[in-house]
Amino acid sequence: MVAVAIGLAAWCCATLMPAAEPGHGVGPEWVDELRWGCVILAVLGLRAAALRRRGATLAALVLGGWLLAAAAVPARLSFMDGDALPGPVVGVVAAAGAGLAWLISGPRVRAGAPWAAPVWRGLVVVAVTAAACGPLLIASFPTAPTAPLPAIGLRVAMGVVPATFVALAVAAAAACRRRPFGPGRLALFTVVSVAVVAAGGVVTTATRIDQGVVLVVGAACAGLLAAGSAATALAGGAHTPLTKAGWAVAAALATVALAPVVLYTAIVPGILLRAIEGAAQPYSATISFQPGVLLVVVPAVTALAGWLRYPRARSEESAVRPDAARLA
Repeated sequence: MVAVAIGLAAWCCATLMPAAEPGHGVGPEWVDELRWGCVILAVLGLRAAALRRRGATLAALVLGGWLLAAAAVPARLSFMDGDALPGPVVGVVAAAGAGLAWLISGPRVRAGAPWAAPVWRGLVVVAVTAAACGPLLIASFPTAPTAPLPAIGLRVAMGVVPATFVALAVAAAAACRRRPFGPGRLALFTVVSVAVVAAGGVVTTATRIDQGVVLVVGAACAGLLAAGSAATALAGGAHTPLTKAGWAVAAALATVALAPVVLYTAIVPGILLRAIEGAAQPYSATISFQPGVLLVVVPAVTALAGWLRYPRARSEESAVRPDAARLA
């Protein structure tokens, strides 16, 4: 999963960014959105893969910074006189960042009481953040009726990246549960959710669906998936009517409020990132969600997980299973 995300981020830098032109369908601003989504996917995947390592969070931050710098530094220093670095060079640089991040993650720690709660909280954050990022990436795609249809590579990427976000969310949320899903049930949830999101990404890029429809449906799906992942990971074994009603209200609020809050939060970070990377037009009217997800969802879920506390009714060894780590 991490390798796929890093490869797609490198592909965006080497192929999509040089070919994108403002006002011609998929412009450079939306390519930035896809690339940021790939970077976030790589960061979340590494955080899940290294969940039992002492420096997992630092390693994830280093990987994210490295991948962003891989696009910003050549552009700012004009290494290639306005052209992009060759694809193999970008791939080697990205792979080097992944190797460095894995070394920084450090040794594994024994699964015990001091570490079980932080590991659980980290997986909860990964699950909910990934669940929000996938559909919102589809919702941000520009679908102007007169714009040319994107190339087949972009269509495939728009199916793979959101679907991988959702697969990571399902695996991480299931690994946090007090009562684990059976293999058949977990496989069914994963296959259905991944297939639906992947189909949505491909259909959105292969047809000229009105962007208003895509935005509304994508925003609603993001809210539902984020709330569902949070309920799966945090609700534990409680199935009282009050608990069910509380999560139903949370899902309804997330469906309506998540996308607007994330959208407006992402405006300033998006401008700053494009300015740092040397964009000719850092101010953009393109819809952008990915930076806002990090600034809104990650702190909110971290606070919620800390407030609800780690469910100690489970044994410490079985509290957080390595399912998500194997997937990542």
